[in-house]
Amino acid sequence: MVQSVNKPGGSLGIDVFRFEDGLVVGHWDVLQDEVAAQDTVAGNPMFTNPQAGRRA
Repeated sequence: MVQSVNKPGGSLGIDVFRFEDGLVVGHWDVLQDEVAAQDTVAGNPMFTNPQAGRRA
């Protein structure tokens, strides 16, 4: 996640690469502003902590 200094939250991004014979032959990316849980229809955050609630 990339944090913003001008607004709350951050931007989320992912890069996908396709390789052939060890060379990058394709690249795709997506960027999106993070949406707060209270602003989603279901009330769920975009990301959750899979470790939350687990015992060590």
